[in-house]
Amino acid sequence: MRYYQLKWKMVPRFIADIAGYSAVFAIYILLIVWLADLSGFTGEVQNFQTPASPTPAEVFGIAVLTPLIENALLVMLIVGLQKHAIPDAIITGICGALAGTLHAIITPFWGITTMMLFFLMARLFLKYQRYSNTTGFFATLLMHVMLNTAGVLAGGD
Repeated sequence: MRYYQLKWKMVPRFIADIAGYSAVFAIYILLIVWLADLSGFTGEVQNFQTPASPTPAEVFGIAVLTPLIENALLVMLIVGLQKHAIPDAIITGICGALAGTLHAIITPFWGITTMMLFFLMARLFLKYQRYSNTTGFFATLLMHVMLNTAGVLAGGD
């Protein structure tokens, strides 16, 4: 695999891709919440919310620490699967299914939403991995931190 260096002129495209993937995820979340409300599963949606006034430690844990750990594991999983010549489409499916299943242990609604997030982050990583694993990791980390921060700050009642 040939690697390219991310150049400064690519930064606007890099940011636009992260924003685009985040927008797709936001639309997906709105659709899932709407369908849950429509079908009467509002209790599941409420269990997904963060505390009304999170402490700084909770904000740091949810918005920074958790994405660092989860994205490091995501990158290790993707790189490990690539060593076995597994196609990218299968890799993204595995990443989404595994993350969704693990997060569903907390609440099924969380699993449904996380599945799509990790699917999109795996696609984003694979797109920017051609520059380097670090660039791909940073792209997914930036998206994850941004979405978790928005979620924790907007969460609660």
